Amino acid sequence: MAPTLYPFVNTDPLSTFSGELHFERVLKGPSFYFLNVKTEVALILWSEGEEGRTLVAEFSFRYGHEQEKYSVEVARLALRLFHELQRMDWFNPEGRTKTQYAYRGG
Repeated sequence: MAPTLYPFVNTDPLSTFSGELHFERVLKGPSFYFLNVKTEVALILWSEGEEGRTLVAEFSFRYGHEQEKYSVEVARLALRLFHELQRMDWFNPEGRTKTQYAYRGG
C-alpha cells in the first residue's frame, strides 16, 4: 500500500547554531499501534529557504502513553522497527543527522 502524502505543515523558519538560516518542513504521516500504544511518524526536511533544495531529511516515529508505562513487548517492537528502518535502501548510514548538520564547522 502506498503511503498517504500530506501537505506541508508547521513551516517555521529555523536558525541553526552555525548562524545559517534554514527552513523546516514537517510532513506528518499515518499513525499505527505497537500493541495498544499509538505511534506517529513524520518526515522532517531542512532546506535553503522555502523554495531551496533539501539539505537534511529525517524520518522519525514516536509513541507515548499518559503514564509513560510501556510493556517490554512495546519497547521490543519499537526497537525492531528502528532496526528494520535502518536496513532499508533509502537509509544512509554515512549521512548527517540534523544535529550534526547544525553544529558542523564552517
